[in-house]
Amino acid sequence: MRIYAALLSHSNHPLSFSPSCPSRTNIETTHTQNQIPYKDTVKVSFVLQPYENLLPSIASPDGNARLNANRMLRAKKIMAYVAERIEAPPDPEHPDPEGQDALKPEEYLELYCQGQLVDPNTTLASLRVHVWRTGGDVVLFYKSTGRKTLRLPHPAEVPTKEESEEHTGVVN
Repeated sequence: MRIYAALLSHSNHPLSFSPSCPSRTNIETTHTQNQIPYKDTVKVSFVLQPYENLLPSIASPDGNARLNANRMLRAKKIMAYVAERIEAPPDPEHPDPEGQDALKPEEYLELYCQGQLVDPNTTLASLRVHVWRTGGDVVLFYKSTGRKTLRLPHPAEVPTKEESEEHTGVVN
């Protein structure tokens, strides 16, 4: 870094900065003040809806299902959020004899965008650019694969917004 900054500070050649190089002020700030310039986190807005109303809605009491999350959030985290909202927590008094509680959300839930099955490792940014391709909120539909029998929770057992955000990164 020092050599690069020293070379740039002594260079008056018009081609000393190419478009792919960081700006001179960013290099000087990083080098002299030992600070990295702040960059805003990019968020993506999306809507979660049950596929053909086969599962309960996760919309808030006012009917709003619009969410925001970091653009690098993966679909499997969104599935974990959905699972947390629509399924009752495991009952310690009645353990699952079939071992269905050990399944990860991406193993028993699916997400669809524009009619396409979404891979669990796909990011929101990739979905927006490669699948959604239009303006506005990305609309995602969730449905069960049938590998697990879902236990619907009592409304008092649904996690709060803060608890969900802490575990999944999805912001209401």
